[in-house]
Amino acid sequence: FLRELLTPPLQGDDLDQQHLLNIATKVVHQVKVSTAHACWLEHMTPARTELESICTKHRVLDAKFKEMRMMYLQEISLLRDQKRIRGDPGRDLSTQDVKWFYEPTKTLTEEEREYLLIILH
Repeated sequence: FLRELLTPPLQGDDLDQQHLLNIATKVVHQVKVSTAHACWLEHMTPARTELESICTKHRVLDAKFKEMRMMYLQEISLLRDQKRIRGDPGRDLSTQDVKWFYEPTKTLTEEEREYLLIILH
């Protein structure tokens, strides 16, 4: 590109003007491309990084939610099954404790758990 600018054609004034206009057009185009590239890097790169971070957080929260829902449903279904097969409590002396699968503090972050412990004490 620079070589083209430094070595203009040797024929006539019209060709020199055309050559200079051609170089000016290329320079303007390169400025536009560079400006668009700089704007993309300045604005879109941080936005993409933030989007990736948000998507990662969403996946973690979604996994926690699914795990909590599974534990809750296990507990509900166990309680339902126990209710269905429960016999005469006077004859059945082997009482079983209720099994707990759902742990509400599982969804909390470490900082939230520490805060909860402070509140409970």
